[in-house]
Amino acid sequence: MMKANKNKVSIKTYLTVIAINMFLGSIIFGEFLQVNTNNLIIYGMYFLSIICIIIANTKNKVFIFSKKILQYGLPWIIFFIIFVFIYNVMIFRHNYYTTIRWTFCFLMIFLIGNLNCKYYEKIMDTFLVITYLYVISSAVMLVFPHLYKSMYLIWGYWPTGTNGGAAGYRAGIAAHYSENAMVITMTLLALFSRVLGSDEVKRGFWRQNKWYIAAIIAAGTMLLLTTKRAHILFGFTAILMTYYLHRPEKRTGRFFQVLLIGIFLTAAFYVSAINIPALREVLFRFLTIGSDQESTTRFLMWKLALKLFMSFPIFGIGWGGYKYQFHLSLYDPRVRADRYQYLNAHNVYLQLLSETGIVGFLLFMSGAIIIFYKTIVLLKHDEIKYNQGYRTTILFSIMVQIFIALYSVTGNCLYDIMFSFYALAVGLSFGIRLMIGTGIVK
Repeated sequence: MMKANKNKVSIKTYLTVIAINMFLGSIIFGEFLQVNTNNLIIYGMYFLSIICIIIANTKNKVFIFSKKILQYGLPWIIFFIIFVFIYNVMIFRHNYYTTIRWTFCFLMIFLIGNLNCKYYEKIMDTFLVITYLYVISSAVMLVFPHLYKSMYLIWGYWPTGTNGGAAGYRAGIAAHYSENAMVITMTLLALFSRVLGSDEVKRGFWRQNKWYIAAIIAAGTMLLLTTKRAHILFGFTAILMTYYLHRPEKRTGRFFQVLLIGIFLTAAFYVSAINIPALREVLFRFLTIGSDQESTTRFLMWKLALKLFMSFPIFGIGWGGYKYQFHLSLYDPRVRADRYQYLNAHNVYLQLLSETGIVGFLLFMSGAIIIFYKTIVLLKHDEIKYNQGYRTTILFSIMVQIFIALYSVTGNCLYDIMFSFYALAVGLSFGIRLMIGTGIVK
């Protein structure tokens, strides 16, 4: 009897790993699949992922789903029904792919949160393996630049940020150097969560974490070489903020520690950038913030978003509507390639206001703020303090939520693949909160 139960658990674990692989694979490699196959392959991966999780959460042929988890994301559920399901400009224009992808990620928040937390360590292992492929590929392109020619054959163009393929390591296997930086940043956050989560171990700390530290150095180096300012700045800020927040009982003297670490890292980066040619471009991009062409273009994007919000302040112009307004007002075919005809605002907060107005903005932001606060509160529970696996998971969730909140000022986190990482982080937080038995809605 005991053997049968053991086999049953292993099957559910196997199905969960398949589900997470399908989830991450369909998102991280979604653009590659779009270019080389068709959307039906991606939709099939979505469907398989959902089915595997449902089966893994089935007992006696009944799907077990906690109603309490719906309370956790109630503001977001209302937001989804009103704006994504009903008031959606993309559906009106018969553009379904983005909406289906976003809906899938939204559903995965609740499905992952409903999984047994004993699977979370395997989920994080899978996450690290898949995302670290981006670090490895970037390093390979750096050491063997001639291999990058294969990326042109895949995409049909030299990905943005690679200087016509001359600096292919910046994009690696991604279609855009920004996407490569996104995935590498998530890898760094996952690795740092492992190291921070093991800080109870006094003897043999460095020996226990030596491979993680080596992986962090490699990933951090490749992130710097992408030259993506926001990812570098906000990624390391999220790590430092999480270092300050974890171990609530030790926060008193930690502020100055974080400040000194931040100053040291800034100084070390500046000295390295002066002496290492590959890093000079990163420094130059930081020094030209606000005056370079990329910054001035985003100022115009933000101005358009504010103008749209002022014209439709209550419910906005409709979910996904901004990019069509960008095409009409700001797109210039003499400056941008055809694939950049429909761009988002590079500021989630302004785009939310323009597309969903005050109503949608308050719904989404209230949900995000409450979830973030309650995730931090989890650090105080004994189940987290004395369980390294759960502690690591919560630290990862906090880091990702902080990074998304910061990067949303200049990025499109709610509208690109970053939302899938956010969905994973929030889903993991939901699951552990469900296990502990405290609710976000009291």
